[in-house]
Amino acid sequence: KTKSNYNILFLSRLLKNKGVYEAIETFKIIKKSYENARLYICGDGAEKENVLQLINNQEDVKFFGYIIGEKKEKIFNECNLFLYPSYEDGMPNAVLEAMAYGLVIVTRDVGGLSDFFIEGHHGYMTKSKSPKIFANFIIKLFKNEDLMKKISANNRNYAAKNFMPDVVAKRLMGIVENILW
Repeated sequence: KTKSNYNILFLSRLLKNKGVYEAIETFKIIKKSYENARLYICGDGAEKENVLQLINNQEDVKFFGYIIGEKKEKIFNECNLFLYPSYEDGMPNAVLEAMAYGLVIVTRDVGGLSDFFIEGHHGYMTKSKSPKIFANFIIKLFKNEDLMKKISANNRNYAAKNFMPDVVAKRLMGIVENILW
Protein backbone atom coordinates (compact mmCIF):
# COMPACT_ATOMS: atom_id res chain seq x y z
CA LYS A 1 0.00 0.00 0.00
CA THR A 2 1.25 3.44 -0.84
CA LYS A 3 1.00 6.21 1.69
CA SER A 4 2.09 9.44 0.09
CA ASN A 5 2.41 12.89 1.51
CA TYR A 6 1.44 13.43 5.13
CA ASN A 7 -2.11 12.18 5.52
CA ILE A 8 -3.63 12.62 8.96
CA LEU A 9 -6.83 10.82 9.90
CA PHE A 10 -9.41 11.97 12.43
CA LEU A 11 -12.16 9.35 12.71
CA SER A 12 -14.76 9.66 15.44
CA ARG A 13 -18.22 10.91 16.19
CA LEU A 14 -18.26 14.60 15.41
CA LEU A 15 -18.76 15.92 18.93
CA LYS A 16 -16.90 18.70 20.68
CA ASN A 17 -15.58 16.33 23.38
CA LYS A 18 -14.09 14.01 20.73
CA GLY A 19 -11.59 16.75 19.86
CA VAL A 20 -12.64 17.47 16.28
CA TYR A 21 -11.92 21.20 16.68
CA GLU A 22 -8.52 20.50 18.22
CA ALA A 23 -7.77 18.23 15.25
CA ILE A 24 -8.62 21.02 12.79
CA GLU A 25 -6.55 23.58 14.71
CA THR A 26 -3.64 21.12 14.94
CA PHE A 27 -3.80 20.67 11.19
CA LYS A 28 -3.64 24.44 10.60
CA ILE A 29 -0.37 24.53 12.56
CA ILE A 30 1.06 21.55 10.66
CA LYS A 31 0.22 23.14 7.29
CA LYS A 32 2.70 25.93 8.05
CA SER A 33 5.53 23.37 7.97
CA TYR A 34 4.06 20.73 5.64
CA GLU A 35 2.29 22.22 2.64
CA ASN A 36 1.39 18.82 1.23
CA ALA A 37 -0.24 17.60 4.45
CA ARG A 38 -3.86 16.46 4.26
CA LEU A 39 -6.47 16.00 6.97
CA TYR A 40 -9.12 13.31 6.50
CA ILE A 41 -12.17 13.80 8.72
CA CYS A 42 -14.51 10.82 9.04
CA GLY A 43 -17.59 10.63 11.19
CA ASP A 44 -21.03 12.02 11.81
CA GLY A 45 -22.61 13.74 14.76
CA ALA A 46 -23.97 16.93 16.29
CA GLU A 47 -21.03 19.07 15.11
CA LYS A 48 -21.14 17.97 11.46
CA GLU A 49 -22.57 21.22 10.05
CA ASN A 50 -20.21 23.37 12.14
CA VAL A 51 -17.23 21.28 11.03
CA LEU A 52 -18.26 21.55 7.37
CA GLN A 53 -18.55 25.34 7.70
CA LEU A 54 -15.19 25.55 9.46
CA ILE A 55 -13.31 23.52 6.85
CA ASN A 56 -15.25 25.31 4.09
CA ASN A 57 -14.31 23.00 1.21
CA GLN A 58 -10.56 23.37 1.81
CA GLU A 59 -8.73 21.29 -0.77
CA ASP A 60 -6.34 19.85 1.85
CA VAL A 61 -9.13 18.83 4.27
CA LYS A 62 -11.22 15.93 3.04
CA PHE A 63 -14.55 15.25 4.71
CA PHE A 64 -15.99 11.75 4.27
CA GLY A 65 -18.80 11.56 6.82
CA TYR A 66 -19.61 8.19 8.37
CA ILE A 67 -17.67 5.42 6.63
CA ILE A 68 -17.70 1.62 6.74
CA GLY A 69 -16.38 -1.34 4.80
CA GLU A 70 -14.15 -0.86 1.77
CA LYS A 71 -14.28 2.93 1.96
CA LYS A 72 -13.07 2.83 5.56
CA GLU A 73 -10.30 0.39 4.65
CA LYS A 74 -9.23 2.60 1.73
CA ILE A 75 -8.98 5.67 3.96
CA PHE A 76 -7.00 3.83 6.65
CA ASN A 77 -4.63 2.67 3.92
CA GLU A 78 -4.14 6.21 2.58
CA CYS A 79 -3.25 7.73 5.95
CA ASN A 80 0.04 7.76 7.86
CA LEU A 81 -1.06 9.09 11.23
CA PHE A 82 -4.14 8.90 13.44
CA LEU A 83 -4.94 12.01 15.46
CA TYR A 84 -7.34 11.42 18.36
CA PRO A 85 -7.59 14.42 20.73
CA SER A 86 -10.70 13.12 22.51
CA TYR A 87 -11.46 14.58 25.95
CA GLU A 88 -12.81 11.29 27.30
CA ASP A 89 -13.31 7.70 26.22
CA GLY A 90 -13.45 4.14 27.48
CA MET A 91 -11.33 2.12 25.08
CA PRO A 92 -11.41 3.94 21.74
CA ASN A 93 -11.96 1.34 19.02
CA ALA A 94 -10.88 3.84 16.37
CA VAL A 95 -7.38 3.93 17.91
CA LEU A 96 -7.21 0.13 17.92
CA GLU A 97 -8.34 0.01 14.28
CA ALA A 98 -5.78 2.64 13.32
CA MET A 99 -3.05 0.59 14.99
CA ALA A 100 -4.15 -2.51 13.06
CA TYR A 101 -3.63 -0.56 9.83
CA GLY A 102 -0.20 0.55 10.98
CA LEU A 103 -1.03 4.19 11.59
CA VAL A 104 1.14 6.13 14.01
CA ILE A 105 -1.00 7.37 16.92
CA VAL A 106 -1.10 10.87 18.43
CA THR A 107 -3.73 10.98 21.15
CA ARG A 108 -4.79 12.21 24.53
CA ASP A 109 -4.39 9.98 27.56
CA VAL A 110 -8.00 8.80 27.71
CA GLY A 111 -9.70 5.66 28.97
CA GLY A 112 -7.83 2.40 28.71
CA LEU A 113 -5.12 3.66 26.35
CA SER A 114 -2.67 4.20 29.20
CA ASP A 115 -3.02 0.48 30.09
CA PHE A 116 -0.96 -0.49 27.04
CA PHE A 117 0.21 2.59 25.12
CA ILE A 118 3.98 3.04 25.20
CA GLU A 119 5.19 6.56 24.48
CA GLY A 120 7.44 6.61 21.42
CA HIS A 121 6.64 2.97 20.62
CA HIS A 122 3.00 3.41 19.53
CA GLY A 123 3.17 7.17 18.93
CA TYR A 124 2.64 10.00 21.37
CA MET A 125 0.11 10.62 24.11
CA THR A 126 -0.54 13.72 26.20
CA LYS A 127 -2.93 14.94 28.87
CA SER A 128 -3.06 18.32 27.11
CA LYS A 129 -5.82 19.51 24.78
CA SER A 130 -3.48 22.01 23.12
CA PRO A 131 -3.35 21.82 19.30
CA LYS A 132 0.20 23.17 19.54
CA ILE A 133 1.28 20.12 21.59
CA PHE A 134 -0.36 17.73 19.10
CA ALA A 135 1.23 19.60 16.18
CA ASN A 136 4.68 19.41 17.81
CA PHE A 137 4.33 15.62 18.16
CA ILE A 138 3.20 15.26 14.55
CA ILE A 139 5.94 17.49 13.16
CA LYS A 140 8.52 15.53 15.19
CA LEU A 141 7.20 12.34 13.59
CA PHE A 142 7.00 13.76 10.07
CA LYS A 143 10.64 14.87 10.36
CA ASN A 144 11.72 11.29 11.07
CA GLU A 145 10.52 8.87 8.39
CA ASP A 146 12.42 5.95 9.93
CA LEU A 147 10.65 6.51 13.26
CA MET A 148 7.27 6.66 11.47
CA LYS A 149 8.01 3.32 9.76
CA LYS A 150 9.17 1.73 13.02
CA ILE A 151 6.09 2.90 14.96
CA SER A 152 3.83 1.82 12.09
CA ALA A 153 5.28 -1.71 12.24
CA ASN A 154 5.06 -1.73 16.06
CA ASN A 155 1.38 -0.79 15.92
CA ARG A 156 0.47 -3.30 13.24
CA ASN A 157 2.25 -6.10 15.15
CA TYR A 158 0.82 -5.10 18.52
CA ALA A 159 -2.72 -4.98 17.13
CA ALA A 160 -2.30 -8.37 15.44
CA LYS A 161 -1.14 -9.93 18.71
CA ASN A 162 -3.70 -8.27 20.97
CA PHE A 163 -6.80 -6.94 19.21
CA MET A 164 -7.70 -9.24 16.32
CA PRO A 165 -11.03 -11.08 16.77
CA ASP A 166 -9.52 -14.57 16.95
CA VAL A 167 -6.99 -13.46 19.59
CA VAL A 168 -9.67 -11.74 21.68
CA ALA A 169 -12.04 -14.71 21.37
CA LYS A 170 -9.33 -17.12 22.52
CA ARG A 171 -8.50 -14.87 25.50
CA LEU A 172 -12.20 -14.63 26.45
CA MET A 173 -12.62 -18.40 26.20
CA GLY A 174 -9.67 -18.82 28.56
CA ILE A 175 -11.31 -16.47 31.06
CA VAL A 176 -14.67 -18.28 30.79
CA GLU A 177 -12.99 -21.67 31.25
CA ASN A 178 -11.17 -20.43 34.35
CA ILE A 179 -14.42 -19.19 35.84
CA LEU A 180 -16.42 -22.33 35.05
CA TRP A 181 -13.79 -24.92 35.98
